[in-house]
Amino acid sequence: MFFIEAVDRSTREVNQLIRHAIEQGEQDIHVYDPRGRHSLGVALFEPVHLIFAGSVGYYCGAMGDGPTVEIHGSAGWSTGEGLQSGSVVVRGNAGNATGAAIHGGLVCVHGNAAARTGIGMVGGMVVIGGNVGFMSGFMMHDGALIVCGNASERLGHGMNGGRIYVAGAVKQLGEGVAESELASDECARIEGIVATAGLSHARPFRKFCVRGAADEPRTGG
Repeated sequence: MFFIEAVDRSTREVNQLIRHAIEQGEQDIHVYDPRGRHSLGVALFEPVHLIFAGSVGYYCGAMGDGPTVEIHGSAGWSTGEGLQSGSVVVRGNAGNATGAAIHGGLVCVHGNAAARTGIGMVGGMVVIGGNVGFMSGFMMHDGALIVCGNASERLGHGMNGGRIYVAGAVKQLGEGVAESELASDECARIEGIVATAGLSHARPFRKFCVRGAADEPRTGG
């Protein structure tokens, strides 16, 4: 394991140390005391395991293609944005636009995620252990947004593809979004994904998609 103390270093310095460790062949990198710095661990294209011991700011783990990023704390806006493959896991809560515009991989939040979670998804999965805020799933094209808690207003507004699964209450659906039948095998897959992520849900999942869309099972790109 390779250890980085972030407390007295700038974002640029921390990211340089991460990249240097990767160049030296390190596969398990731990960053301590990030203190909410923005843009940590971005644009990583190697299958490394990167752990942040503490809360981070905006864009953590964004634009990655292959890394496994864990945040042992909470995260700010746009966590994992543009992820191509790999995963970003937040053990606390996350801010607005979590998992925005991902093309593949997994963004998982064990707590709550704020407004516009999973917006503009092109593929992949965003899994939330708690609740999501206003306009989550906005302009989805493909992929799966899985919410173990409740969803706020205008869920899925403007989506033209993809699937949204919610176990809790939905305050209001967005325009053009309708509830669709959830087949037993699809439900089993969704519950398996949730269990593998170490999450739970109190009520059965419901599925939402574009009104009139075909009901073939989908779990992301």
